[in-house]
Amino acid sequence: MHAPAVPSICAAAATLAVAWAAARRRLVPLFLAAAPAPLLLPGWQIVLGLAAAAELARVAVGQPPRWRTPLTAAAALATGLLAAGHLPGGLPPPESPLVPAALAWPLAGAALAGAVLAWRTRRLSHLPLAFAFPAVGLGILSLRDPAWRDLLAAFSLAGLAATFETRRRWPASPPSVLDAPRQGDDGDGREEP
Repeated sequence: MHAPAVPSICAAAATLAVAWAAARRRLVPLFLAAAPAPLLLPGWQIVLGLAAAAELARVAVGQPPRWRTPLTAAAALATGLLAAGHLPGGLPPPESPLVPAALAWPLAGAALAGAVLAWRTRRLSHLPLAFAFPAVGLGILSLRDPAWRDLLAAFSLAGLAATFETRRRWPASPPSVLDAPRQGDDGDGREEP
């Protein structure tokens, strides 16, 4: 593995862990994943956005938000910032993103498609939305700044994977637009005269 790839991979792994822990409201893993963010991410403030996106996903499915998740993320960042002041360096920022520029628009499209699919499955689980909301935001950021493309790729794929896993686990999901009968078909398989 090349040395320039290490910061991007560590940053993607840390942010995915933060998003998962925030979506599941696992406070100890959230704290442990968010605390090293100031050492791993140049834009470490994204951790607060991930915690807010997880609570927004819960609100979108009709559950009440809780203040503990964003507060835990903020406390972890404060701890990480205090520790970063006493530790040497951290990982250097990547020289160039691992994801080439030609994939920026397709990844942004995949993030948008993942958000639409996650929205359709929101009655089954909030987890796909917890990854889709940040993916859309990172898609917007990556079109302006190439440094966000690696995280966009990670969150787009994680959002799509969570959506497909949700649909696989609960196949008796509410019908979607794709399952609607065609015009002239009443759903029994016979054409109307």
